[in-house]
Amino acid sequence: MMKHYIPLLLSLVMVSSLASQSYQFDFEPKTPIQKYAVNRLKQSLAAVDYHGANANATYVISVEFNDALTAEGYTLKAGVDSLTLSGADDRGLLYGMLDVAESISHGVQLAQITSKSVAPANGFRAIKFNLPWRSYRFGPALSQHMETARDLVFWERFLDMMATNRFNALSLWNLHPFSYMIRAKNFPFACDLKTDAELADWQNFYRELFRMAQERGIDTYVVNWNIFLPDGFVEHYGLPRDRNVHKWNDSVSPEIDALIRQYTRESVTQTLEEYPNLTGIGLSLGEAMNGMDEVKRQEWISNTMVRGVQEANRPARLIHRVPFSGGNRNFGDMDKDTEVLTRRTLEKITGIEDKIIVEVKFNWSHAHSTPELVKVHGGFFSDTYFNPEPDNYELMWMARNEDFFFLRWGQSDFIREHIRLNKHSYVGGYFVGSEMYIPALDYFTKPEREVDWDYAFERQWLFYEMWGRLLYDPATPDEVFVRSFARRYGADYARLFDAYAVASRVPLLICSNWDVTNDRSIYAEMFMSNRREPDRRANLITVQNLIADRPLDPQFVSIRDYVAADLSGLPFATDRVTPPALADEFESVGHRASRLIAGLVPENDSLAYEIGDVQAWSHLSLYMADKIRGATAFHFYEQTGKTAYQQQAITHLTAARDHWLELVAITTDLYPETYCQILPNGLEEKWHWSKLLPVVQADIDFVVDQ
Repeated sequence: MMKHYIPLLLSLVMVSSLASQSYQFDFEPKTPIQKYAVNRLKQSLAAVDYHGANANATYVISVEFNDALTAEGYTLKAGVDSLTLSGADDRGLLYGMLDVAESISHGVQLAQITSKSVAPANGFRAIKFNLPWRSYRFGPALSQHMETARDLVFWERFLDMMATNRFNALSLWNLHPFSYMIRAKNFPFACDLKTDAELADWQNFYRELFRMAQERGIDTYVVNWNIFLPDGFVEHYGLPRDRNVHKWNDSVSPEIDALIRQYTRESVTQTLEEYPNLTGIGLSLGEAMNGMDEVKRQEWISNTMVRGVQEANRPARLIHRVPFSGGNRNFGDMDKDTEVLTRRTLEKITGIEDKIIVEVKFNWSHAHSTPELVKVHGGFFSDTYFNPEPDNYELMWMARNEDFFFLRWGQSDFIREHIRLNKHSYVGGYFVGSEMYIPALDYFTKPEREVDWDYAFERQWLFYEMWGRLLYDPATPDEVFVRSFARRYGADYARLFDAYAVASRVPLLICSNWDVTNDRSIYAEMFMSNRREPDRRANLITVQNLIADRPLDPQFVSIRDYVAADLSGLPFATDRVTPPALADEFESVGHRASRLIAGLVPENDSLAYEIGDVQAWSHLSLYMADKIRGATAFHFYEQTGKTAYQQQAITHLTAARDHWLELVAITTDLYPETYCQILPNGLEEKWHWSKLLPVVQADIDFVVDQ
């Protein structure tokens, strides 16, 4: 696959060069962020033939700081021949300069810049990035990213993207980060890197990564799942293994437990001291802590990871994830007692930089469902953490995406509504990212295709642009995203924004209509789930599954409840979304998305993917419309025995199959069979929509045979 990379700022310049003009830059940058910001702006100006001058310039750009502005905010004050940029701080200065650079890249002259004042709505805007070494899941779908994720060129571009889109925090997740970062002073055998040269190479990688992030105004965190241990520690003490790692359980002797505690505490402290540009440490309370009840878990964490942060010779921030369950298992229902205990523990923590970040998984692993908070990891969530409002911590929503990896997505109204409904005084912001997907190596694009991206995150540019820009300022107009399409592909393709605004509703509707829980409970773009009973031949959600499951969104009515109410003559309130209404919405979305791209001819392979993904969402939407109608008719048949309902079900499911065939045709042209993070055995097997055709047909056969 031939790919070419245009440097980020230069790639923004898709306009004819302006007449040569000069400008005077009245600012001498001093800090790394300031120097990066000025360089970004000057590159943008040079790309359209502006040149700097010390005197007699046609335009003067002045920079000042104003501590009366909201942190990370900025103002632009435009004059006839001057522009004054006021930043609240270095990040505000950076975002203001990026704003001007973006305008220049769209063909706006300096004299046409308009005055504005911008303040961030969310102070914390983080990417969740799972690392492929010591990864939480296992298999080639994740391990194939090793080389790319170790490449600092990749990270430079990823961090440039983050800064451009106003993300200000990068959280790096794996089971045990420390054994690739330090050689623990009292446990040197615990390092996974056997030679000093190997360790030095990894340390250089991490230090450069943290340095590049800092100069772009991005905080960095390493986050683990407790309590996993490195190979060297396991081998030295002869501990048993679980899968290819060791994790704590209640069979560990008190003596070994004491050593694990010491190793963990000292590793946290040493890591913070050896990496001064690392902002903080994160912990996951509950994972790999089988056999401990809530009290023991809190005590273990407090005396290891929290204490390790407190004992470092410098301040650092702490990410403390909300417990996943009550009781002594990794997973289970949350309860009020666990919440009360966790809050009491949090409020006793001192010696931490700034407020503690308390991460909460919004609608478990599927934030791209309904913007209404229905559940968290474990299900239960009361007002314990925010009533009364806390003083030493703030909540951060984890907006997990386990729903679309192949197909592009961008729905600005959904993100705005998400923020509107869930931005409270006790909420500091969001994490955005996936567990099952690493946006590094692009293994989706067919090798023979010539596209203008190199990495996976660049394929999903609209996803990151929308989430980042809207978390910073939800009032960012859609015109910003429309211009992005025009800049990339030309004015004729600007309507792709409208097409994606419609097509991207498909996974939202699918996930709102399914009782989402963990990572694999729903995979929207292939309509798969690990809850696939009674048909275990593949993971497509069957007619039986669709009838048996209950929707996540309380406004949605299940097929069972709808049929029962209809047969009893009991209507639902008009604001409820019944299966027929949902099917009509899917049909409308499918046809509208298709109409919005009608007549668009892809002039290159990059556009073929942009247009093709809308087509794919469209056919999946039409498939869903007939699938829901078929399942509803079949349940009427189950309840009444009337064969007319059975025939209706067959008709709708046959139409659904035809839409799936169209979906297969489109995606076969664009995507190879490749590792899919979801089931069956998705981390190990190669997968594609085409492999689900037998189960799509089996839906019809099942109804025929009843």
